[in-house]
Amino acid sequence: EKDMNSNNFTPFGGGQRLCPGLDLARLEASIFLHHLVTQFRWYAEEDTIVNFPTVRMKRRMPILVKRV
Repeated sequence: EKDMNSNNFTPFGGGQRLCPGLDLARLEASIFLHHLVTQFRWYAEEDTIVNFPTVRMKRRMPILVKRV
């Protein structure tokens, strides 16, 4: 019996019992990324850097996404 509360969950299974939708999910993700990269342009808005206690962006790196 396996512990279902562990952090080792694999959404599409592994070993001999791979999910039959694994290849479809990869294809869908690839198509989505293709359209996102080829049909949109991303522009970073102006922001300031906060150096204490760690280096981070004040507004969490906001971006503008415009359709080409």
